[in-house]
Amino acid sequence: MDNVLGLTVKSWSNTCWKSRIKSVQAIRFQTPQIRSTLLALEKASTDDPMAVSECQSLVRALENFEFLVGLVIWHDILFSINKVSKKLQSKIVSIDDTLKHIEGVISYFKKYRDEGFTSSMDTAKNIASEMDTEPKFRTKHQGKRKKHFDEQDNQDEEI
Repeated sequence: MDNVLGLTVKSWSNTCWKSRIKSVQAIRFQTPQIRSTLLALEKASTDDPMAVSECQSLVRALENFEFLVGLVIWHDILFSINKVSKKLQSKIVSIDDTLKHIEGVISYFKKYRDEGFTSSMDTAKNIASEMDTEPKFRTKHQGKRKKHFDEQDNQDEEI
């Protein structure tokens, strides 16, 4: 609570969309502060190896650029859907208004498909730079594929 002054990190509900945006929003807008808090907890928890391990794991996740991009995209999507969800849950809703809101979300996602990824990458790069982490996707190592016995026989026959 001393390090993260704004939004509090919350768990989400499977049935309430509002809880999803609240839980993602806290991490999305306070990633550097949450990371700093986890690093402080890691240092303070020297007598609890499980707590140290969990802190290290969460810090690695927050420093992962792929995670940051996904976090920004997920927040944008949930934010858009939450706005419509609130409108649809109001006491007085007309079909015309409902259709306008749904068309607005569809339009938003069409625009997001064209421009949103670039914008999300830029936002994630800014978050990464605030934490002094490299804004690059990690490359996955390709292991060498072992040849099966049958494949070896076929290659020998072709030679």
